[in-house]
Amino acid sequence: MNKVYCKISRFILAFVLLASGCSRGAEAPEREPAIQPVLARHIEVPEPSGLSISPDGQFLWSVSDADSRIYKLDLEGKILKILPPPYPGADLEGIASDPDPGFLWLVEERNREVLKIDTAGTLLSRTVLNIDTAPNSGPEGIAWHSKAQRLYVLTEKRPSLLLKLNADLTIEQQYALSGARDYSGLFYDAALDQFWMVSDQSRLLFRWDIASGIIKSYQLGFDKAEGVVVYGNRAYIVSDSTEMLYIFDLTD
Repeated sequence: MNKVYCKISRFILAFVLLASGCSRGAEAPEREPAIQPVLARHIEVPEPSGLSISPDGQFLWSVSDADSRIYKLDLEGKILKILPPPYPGADLEGIASDPDPGFLWLVEERNREVLKIDTAGTLLSRTVLNIDTAPNSGPEGIAWHSKAQRLYVLTEKRPSLLLKLNADLTIEQQYALSGARDYSGLFYDAALDQFWMVSDQSRLLFRWDIASGIIKSYQLGFDKAEGVVVYGNRAYIVSDSTEMLYIFDLTD
């Protein structure tokens, strides 16, 4: 009787250990490797934070979190033009090209503002957003939605939100975001009618839409992704900490 009992006990123990091992594997799946850039280039933009592309797709715009200036870049990151800060001490975090190529939109984090400037650098308007986020976790991205003919603004965290703005820049609608520790860059892809976002802390690039949330995500192999543009099959991402422009081929 004792021998039978011992055999049964050993069988049960082996089964429990096997099941336990399977459970751990299911809870911690192997992470996909980071996508690799086709080009990674240092840019002369101190702490780039935000990225946009001209309506004709010929050049990029970025803003500096260090000197508050606005930088016009070619598609490989070479500086073509530098605009002055919209006002002293502006805490710029995001940029979007207006459909009229003579104008740009900016988001300022400290004062929770949307700014409009012309491409000579003249400040045309300042609008305070009625949002309540934690200090240093305010607006991080801005994008022009060509189908809706509206601006959208992204807040970083606590809470993470995508805000649809009215024509007068008041908030029309807001969407709570999940799936990343923070949100640090925003771009609207007219070809897909979807948004692209990056997360600094989660090291992610992902495609997102209002109906479904995250459609697809890509692991990034670097820190502090702060701005994103996707044009055709190319993704352009700037890193605040490395001061690099990374270009990826997203062809499936």
